[in-house]
Amino acid sequence: ALAASGDGWQSGLDSSTPALTLLDEALAAVPTAPSGLRARLLARRAVAASHLRPAADLVADLDEAAAIAGATGDGTAVAEGLVARLHLDQDPLARDRRTATASRLLARAEEAGDEGWAASAEVALAGVAAQGGDVDGALGLLERAGRRPTRVATAARGGHDRLEATARRDLAGALAAIDATSEAIRPLMTDPSAAALTRWAQRGVVLLAHDR
Repeated sequence: ALAASGDGWQSGLDSSTPALTLLDEALAAVPTAPSGLRARLLARRAVAASHLRPAADLVADLDEAAAIAGATGDGTAVAEGLVARLHLDQDPLARDRRTATASRLLARAEEAGDEGWAASAEVALAGVAAQGGDVDGALGLLERAGRRPTRVATAARGGHDRLEATARRDLAGALAAIDATSEAIRPLMTDPSAAALTRWAQRGVVLLAHDR
């Protein structure tokens, strides 16, 4: 179930996607006693269902995952729970909360030497910086994440190019960066609609930034 649901923010619009079905079945099959595996499954389901199920259900999964990971002391479960929370918590008015979550993940990544967790934290911190008006800081974080040998780097490089083009009011360049990134991440996605959904959302934000 974990392998089938992939990593990163992979969520499509197909409620019958095998990845989500497998996560539901796995959670029904594993013991309800606290375990790192159960925490990881809950965190992953929250991400996989993020465009399909009520927000309250997603938060409940994330909170249960965090409680279990904390109780068991499973470092991988803690980190994956933080990654999932960063994907789902996109509130532009909660920058302090998101910064705290990303900083915890970055500390865990440095402790474990995990490049993927570090890149995820840096991408999240870049988003917070950009929303706060610190474009140069955001570009620096995205550049750093884009150099890491991890699959997150592809999205980070695309985010860097998109933000850089948007900052110089280059709408065509920003849209080209979105299209290029969408094509690059498509083979990494478990659901074909996920890349299209990401492209649609990013185009909407960029068009709004350019008053279109």
